[in-house]
Amino acid sequence: MEKLFTNGPAYFFVFLILFWMAVCFLISLFSGWRELALYYPYKGQTINRKFHLQSGSMRWLMGYRNCLTIGVSPEGFYLAILFLFRIGHPPMFIPWKEIKIKRKKIIFGFKMLEFSFNHLPAVSLMIPAGLENLLTQAAGGRLPFVGEFNCR
Repeated sequence: MEKLFTNGPAYFFVFLILFWMAVCFLISLFSGWRELALYYPYKGQTINRKFHLQSGSMRWLMGYRNCLTIGVSPEGFYLAILFLFRIGHPPMFIPWKEIKIKRKKIIFGFKMLEFSFNHLPAVSLMIPAGLENLLTQAAGGRLPFVGEFNCR
């Protein structure tokens, strides 16, 4: 391993890129993003409004801080990630009929929206509840809520 880095910075740069790609791919597997994107791929559907640099978390507390693009239309919900993290994270579009949203209060009373998906119940997405009004307006006035704010 020592020899790898003494032969020049090019080897280190290649190693760093390969390591970055592996980490991004593993995060997509652990979080459930890859499963969701394979089941609900984005195929160029129209998105009324996009909200860039948003945060969220998925399965096993995999956090996506300030790197998500969330989009909505009357037909569904769009989710993508910044280019630097895109490996293993293709954009997805999930029809509203496949989504259930619960309002949740988590630690210290922070309000979140928890998205669950009909065909992949083991995967969920949590985003700040502050986006609720913006998402509702862009989606045509209605989101598929199934409950009010409850403590976990």
